[in-house]
Amino acid sequence: MTLVHIEVEAFRNLRRVTLTLDPHVNLIYGDNASGKTSLLESIHVLARGRSFTRVRSDQLIGRGKHGFVLGARIKVGSHVAWLGMERTRGGTRVRLDGRAVETLSEIAWLLPIHTINTESHRLVVSGPKERRSALDWGVFHVEQNYQDCWRRFYQALRQRNAALQARDSRLAMAWEPDLVTGAEAVDTSRRGYLDTLWPAWHGFMTDWLPELDLRWVFYSGWPQESALREILAQARPREIERGHTIYGPHRGDLRFTVDGVDAGQRLSRGQQKLVVIAFRLAQAAVTARSGRQRPILLVDDLAAELDLGRRERVLGALLLMDAQVFLTALTREDLRLTGCAHQVFHVEQGTYCKMV
Repeated sequence: MTLVHIEVEAFRNLRRVTLTLDPHVNLIYGDNASGKTSLLESIHVLARGRSFTRVRSDQLIGRGKHGFVLGARIKVGSHVAWLGMERTRGGTRVRLDGRAVETLSEIAWLLPIHTINTESHRLVVSGPKERRSALDWGVFHVEQNYQDCWRRFYQALRQRNAALQARDSRLAMAWEPDLVTGAEAVDTSRRGYLDTLWPAWHGFMTDWLPELDLRWVFYSGWPQESALREILAQARPREIERGHTIYGPHRGDLRFTVDGVDAGQRLSRGQQKLVVIAFRLAQAAVTARSGRQRPILLVDDLAAELDLGRRERVLGALLLMDAQVFLTALTREDLRLTGCAHQVFHVEQGTYCKMV
């Protein structure tokens, strides 16, 4: 899959943008606040329905505009699909090849996005929800049935939580077999996916931070020494008091460590960024190897918090990826794109032009 062409209108500070893209590497350069990040953000919104920043969709609409419009031609094998999105303050409409799309999960497989930016370090230092989301999106793009497993688990979880809130122990117990089946399927998929990520991630870490013993620890969301069905039965009285399910994949976590200590406490922000870059590149490599999709890497301000040597190592790894890569920089010379096909765009005050 390749993003062939993109059109953006009334998104953030961007004027009307129409770009034909390189299938491998696209470099966007320009001053701060010129519109580099906004273009990457628009691609993310088109793929996921939301920004990679912590803003509401209405805040992405250009000042004084009624709404924004995004469109893209996406090459899927020999077919070229047209994906369009319109966001107004009244809601969002999405169309794929002229057909109305009811749920964003219908189109999420089209653009398997992995984002690297100045906030990437948050994956290390933030709460487990963000890490679970990164993990689940990764599994979704390589395992065909994962979305169904995930949905079945969360449906059972919602029903059991409703029974707990109603203090109905018998109804809560009735939902436990479905919850356990879904939970174990989700956990197995997450663990299998992490096993496939480990060699690439650990290889990057050994190369980029050889002086540190970097690892990760995965928590299922319940003690592994006991079966989940037994844990739920024992915890049910306590859960009725709290009104929600305490144990399950919804409480899982992936924690990065250095010498057995939480990485957020030991690493500098630049080192944390390298940990996450390695994780995203490992995810992209696994996505590409699955044969289902070709990943897209959105890399915003790679130079931030990385010295020249490490920046060049990361860039070298990026250029070797079987992926479509979008890079932003202040100047064209900040990133050396020698020896690979690429396209260069300059942006100034929200206006894009193709460079030769």
